[in-house]
Amino acid sequence: MKLKLLKKLMIICMSFSLSVSMVPASVLAAGKDSSEGDTQAVQVISSDTESESANTETETKNQETKHHKDKETEIKGGFVPESESQAVIESEAVITEQTPQTEGEAGQKKGAVGKKTRDIANKDGCDIIDGVLTVTGNEATIVMNNGESVSEVRVDAGKTLHVYLLGTETNTINKITGEGTVILEKGGSEGTEVSNGKLSVSGEISVANLTVNGGTLLGSAEITSTNIVFTQGAIACKVKSGSTVKSSSGSAKELKKLTLSVGKADVPCVVSGITVGGSVKGESIVWSDADGKVTVYVDNLATAKCIVQTYETKIENKSDLTITTENWTYASGNMEVEDTATSSVTVGGDVTSTYGEETLSNKAIVKVTDKNDYITSVKMNAKNYDSSMDDALKVESVSDGLGGYKITKNNKYQIPTTEEYKISKVTVKDKLGYEHTLSGTVNYTVEKKVLTPSVVPAKSSTTSQSKITKTYDGTTEAADACKLSGFVNTETQDANEISKAVAAGGSVGAYFKTATYTYDSSDVATASKVTVTLEFKEGSDLDKKYKIEPLDISAEITKAPLTEKLMKSLGITLTKPEVTERHYQYLKYKTVAGQEYAYSEKAKDDEWKLAKKASTITYVNEVDGEEQDLKAGTSYKIYTRIPESDNYLASDPVSVSVKTLRAPQEAKESDVKFTGVTDNSTQKLNTALTFTATGSTYVDDKDYKPSADDEKYVPYSWKLTDTTTWKGDKSTQTFTMTPTQAGTYTIVATFRKYVYDGKKWVYSEGDDVKKSITFKANESGTSSSTSGSGSSSSSSGSTNTAAKTGDTTPVVPVAAALVVSGAALALTLKKRKKEEK
Repeated sequence: MKLKLLKKLMIICMSFSLSVSMVPASVLAAGKDSSEGDTQAVQVISSDTESESANTETETKNQETKHHKDKETEIKGGFVPESESQAVIESEAVITEQTPQTEGEAGQKKGAVGKKTRDIANKDGCDIIDGVLTVTGNEATIVMNNGESVSEVRVDAGKTLHVYLLGTETNTINKITGEGTVILEKGGSEGTEVSNGKLSVSGEISVANLTVNGGTLLGSAEITSTNIVFTQGAIACKVKSGSTVKSSSGSAKELKKLTLSVGKADVPCVVSGITVGGSVKGESIVWSDADGKVTVYVDNLATAKCIVQTYETKIENKSDLTITTENWTYASGNMEVEDTATSSVTVGGDVTSTYGEETLSNKAIVKVTDKNDYITSVKMNAKNYDSSMDDALKVESVSDGLGGYKITKNNKYQIPTTEEYKISKVTVKDKLGYEHTLSGTVNYTVEKKVLTPSVVPAKSSTTSQSKITKTYDGTTEAADACKLSGFVNTETQDANEISKAVAAGGSVGAYFKTATYTYDSSDVATASKVTVTLEFKEGSDLDKKYKIEPLDISAEITKAPLTEKLMKSLGITLTKPEVTERHYQYLKYKTVAGQEYAYSEKAKDDEWKLAKKASTITYVNEVDGEEQDLKAGTSYKIYTRIPESDNYLASDPVSVSVKTLRAPQEAKESDVKFTGVTDNSTQKLNTALTFTATGSTYVDDKDYKPSADDEKYVPYSWKLTDTTTWKGDKSTQTFTMTPTQAGTYTIVATFRKYVYDGKKWVYSEGDDVKKSITFKANESGTSSSTSGSGSSSSSSGSTNTAAKTGDTTPVVPVAAALVVSGAALALTLKKRKKEEK
């Protein structure tokens, strides 16, 4: 019985389920069709309490799962700041743990996801119907400002919703649905404000028409609208595959998405010069995402160029506000930055003046580099800087169009000091309408006046009147070469003190702590300036007001004369030339390494010859590059000196005077004499005859001293039958002979030639000269002697050898022996012939 009842109940339930499944989807209480990939819950009416509880639990879990997926996608997409991601999860967790809410309440709760948001306050032509912001008239307007939120917006067919986005905080709408049109507007609701905010959509954007004229549309939502129009601003969320983004010109050509990296997250950027619809559009205010990227659309990537200005949004108590401008161009498939520039507003800085200056005017303490980046002037509350600034400074507002403040110093002779002034509040409004609060410090300094000393050469005899000059001394000191004549730019009221500072003669007075004059080099070649360093004594009136910067003055160092005293102190020895050989055509002398030599005291520098090593030099004349002999018997001077060096002039020269030898004596054959009897004369027998042989007679002169290449002839020998050699080398030699038999006699005298080599006489072989005398002797001879010279030619005919001479030669016995020997030989030959017959 029970079993049959259970079967009947099952049949009734199945029949009811089948009838429900045939109801149209629009009648069901559930949401999307399952074909969109989301698990859907269907509410089933049943008397079974357990079954109803299960279905309710399933629906709650499915909604929770889907919502977490949406928020997870939004976080991964980078549209929720990192610092707020945990708040998103916590907020969602709170919603899922609560008991089921009504649809309106649930919508309000969903609007709280992410940042702390507040419900939209400004909505015209819209009403909240069942938790959904619904457009009730044909045209409706909502203004979202600084983090306002709407859970869901619905725009039906034939209706239009205008959305204005203001402020710097992210505004939020979870879903935008319907068959109508949504326009993100550029201008404010009354045309007085700029729609430059941002809207994050996490669910879906499925209206039929979506137009973006301004603002930044971002979030994890996917745009499924069939008609997407882009003019300005940015679309940074997904666009369903197959959908196109068109320009406002109505062109069917799809716009291309362009992403630029500005390097900063969540900052407003002004993008200008974008090519859209074939023309360059105006400025577009867009926001960067969490990755520091901005998105725009262009219709011609091949020629795309744009300028991106990146603004800062949260400036509090900083001293500067900077706007970065980048020029981008599209090349080789990528957008690249061509150049970067910055404009800024700065508060504070260094303000300086100098003792004795005229009134310091218009020194900027709040500076704006480009007025085009700001739509209002800088504002500063006059009470927000140190009141002590009024004692020394006058703060003035700038009226040149840039906006800012400048200060003026009033006291001309204020003693140098350093002060610090605080500026606590400066309000700056940029061209996007955002206000920033800046603060800073003014470092105000009065500096000492720099005095310029007047320094002139100390002596009028310097080589150059315009240069400080001294003679080389091996140091860099220049005090003796400089004269301080005063200062060229002192203040009139201090003239008396300054005049006391400079003592008579150009030395420094009691006011100075130091005074140095220093060359930049101690060497002649590299010295070019003198640095003058003067310093007042600390604590003096002049030291409080003035300082003296080191001064460079054109200067030079001249070479020092190399005096004998200086050479001694430097250990330099100058050695006179040493003559080693005298000649009638040249002189030879020794040199010392490192000394120069010349043959004239006034020789030009290039005529001096430097001895690089010790050697013996032959001195000859040089005319036109050709060596010529010196003049014989003439005095010459050989000069030497220490050559000029890098820092010293050449020393005065020393010299030796040397005379060349006289010209050599020439021996002539005509000078040779052989005398005794007249050649070819007849002399008387048995009479003693004296013969004289005379060579070069000057060699016997007591004052004669042989010189190089001197020549002489010296009697060497005489011969009648035998040769007799004279002893010694006198220029005159004699001998005596007595003819004892009648006959013809020839006597030959030989003279030898000698050449002096500078040390000794050397025989000149082959240059002998012979002189001869021929005479007859008989009983009737005249027996007279003569001084006539002998003949150089030889005599002919028979010669009577019977003679007696005054020397030791046995002439008569030899002659007799010869006669006897001849007679004996004749008799022997005669006898041999007879025997042969």
